[in-house]
Amino acid sequence: MKTTLIAIFILMIGGFVHGQELIPFKAVKLNEKWGFVDKTGKEVIALKYDSAENFKNGKAKVYSKQYATELYIDKTGQLAK
Repeated sequence: MKTTLIAIFILMIGGFVHGQELIPFKAVKLNEKWGFVDKTGKEVIALKYDSAENFKNGKAKVYSKQYATELYIDKTGQLAK
């Protein structure tokens, strides 16, 4: 049991490292919606997107049926340029 929990923890933390760049948040899906959690698992950007990719260079690509287009958001969840 302890070994399993350690393995899960390592896999979770591993999702926050991309090469040498630290990823601030990880994309997660719950009830068919995507959002972002920090390394402790706390929701930091609401689960409201129809798809999402992890952050890269300070931005994450998300898709919302509401806007029918791909968008980029910053670490605060605001639209990014």
